[in-house]
Amino acid sequence: MSDTPTETIQPDGDPSKKQSAFKQPWFLALMAVLLIAVVAGVITKTVNENQNAKIGAIQLQQKQDKAKAAAAVAEVKHDAAAAKQKAAAAAAASKTKRDARALAKAQKDAADAKRLAQQAQKTPPKVTVVNPPAPAPVYVNSTPDYSSNSLGLPSGLLCKDVVAHGFGYSDAVSYWYSEGSPSRMDADNDGIPCETVYSSSDVISYWNGQGVYGGYLGN
Repeated sequence: MSDTPTETIQPDGDPSKKQSAFKQPWFLALMAVLLIAVVAGVITKTVNENQNAKIGAIQLQQKQDKAKAAAAVAEVKHDAAAAKQKAAAAAAASKTKRDARALAKAQKDAADAKRLAQQAQKTPPKVTVVNPPAPAPVYVNSTPDYSSNSLGLPSGLLCKDVVAHGFGYSDAVSYWYSEGSPSRMDADNDGIPCETVYSSSDVISYWNGQGVYGGYLGN
């Protein structure tokens, strides 16, 4: 036999006492870390999804609010346009009514003037003299010469002032001539003074008596 010593390999121990690799502390720590990472990932994903959902809901609400605001503006514009059209229609209708009333009044006034003229032609002229002034010559289609005021009235009076002093239409005409035929007593400048202050019958009777026939008498 050789004298070289031989190494005897002893078994590590009882195999039943060896720990499984899945039960090693390092493995359990690794699994815990992986589990935590997975849970954190799931939580992060869930949070991100919730945030995205909230952001999407906010954006959708903003779009809806903008759409509502645009609709409100459009409705206001539409209402304003409708109100403007309604006001224009009302103004046109009012103008038409005013024009119709004015036309009817003009026609009535023309008919009344024509009727009065016809009555004046059929009725002998009636002359009422109140404190007549000194007679002055009157010529057909000519202006009498009243160079002075023989009525004792102050200068610058209106037709209503002459009436207030108790003078008749012929006196008013005399005063008008003595004042130089001023337009203040003949507003429409048709040569017939005070026709709106005295009655139509007095005016027509006076001028028919003077032999003056004009448009006022309907001829």
